Amino acid sequence: MNTSIETRIQNFSNLDMKELASFTFDALQKTPESRREDRTIKMVEEYLQEIWDYGTDVIVTAHVKGKFAGWLCFWKVSTDMMYIDSWHPIVHPEFNEDEVASALIQKSIEYTKNEGRKRLEVFHMGMTDDMRPRYEKYKKWYESNGMHQGFEWAHMVADLTTLDSGEILLPPGFTLRPLVSVPNDEIYECYYETFMTSGDRRFLEQTEEQKRGNFEVFFDRSERIEEDASLLLYYGERIVGFLIIILIKKGGFINGFGIHPDFRRRGLGRALMLSSMQKAAENGMKTMILEGDIDNYRALNLYRSVGFRKIQGSVNFVWKAGNENGI
Repeated sequence: MNTSIETRIQNFSNLDMKELASFTFDALQKTPESRREDRTIKMVEEYLQEIWDYGTDVIVTAHVKGKFAGWLCFWKVSTDMMYIDSWHPIVHPEFNEDEVASALIQKSIEYTKNEGRKRLEVFHMGMTDDMRPRYEKYKKWYESNGMHQGFEWAHMVADLTTLDSGEILLPPGFTLRPLVSVPNDEIYECYYETFMTSGDRRFLEQTEEQKRGNFEVFFDRSERIEEDASLLLYYGERIVGFLIIILIKKGGFINGFGIHPDFRRRGLGRALMLSSMQKAAENGMKTMILEGDIDNYRALNLYRSVGFRKIQGSVNFVWKAGNENGI
């Protein structure tokens, strides 16, 4: 590592938000792979405010001869795992981008180790073909610092303004109920059994603690949830399916969806999905978004059948304690 680069662990209370927004906007717009004609300083300020509001983030800043050169944000998922924010680090092209990015990534890995956590992960979301040069640069940064490419997902969108689901019928004995008032402990068994047999490769290669930690993030009630459209499927009094939607600027994002393996191939997943989409549309939602493993063909076919189409992709990079040489 270039010893002239100083890295510091900070939090947002130590930083001037206006200055950070100005730096971030300037860095992104002056970097050819990151430039966007429609990006505004207000958009960057709103993005930083979202991170601030989340409240669990750690910031690593890099400085070259006293000048602010770049930053990286990551956050604690569980006692075992941390996430780096998508498309971080952000480095100003005035400096040696490769060296500054490496310093920031290495500092985040060092922090993760010192915290006793075993997994550090980053998702590059919203990838389109024209973002390939940006992706290749980040890929080099992460892989050269011991974070290896994991899996790819299809980013899919459904237009709810054209939804025509018709009457949705459930077989006898099955009911749909609101998810929001049900404790996570009552949902986790169904979630766990569902994903253990779903073919979700990322879930399967995690530790038990990481599986539970991710679940708590996905079903976090402090998020803005579409309460009417977040549903549990019951057979009698047993939870056999789930779908949770969080509200984002672009519409609703499906943070978790599945049917217990004992109840698949009965059309229940389609009925649950369409019921949720219908309720969201009735409440004025125009767009619903989800992501699915590109190799989980059964799930992707279901999503397409109810109106989702792929518009982008996502890919992750992972550092795991004791396995720095491979996933």
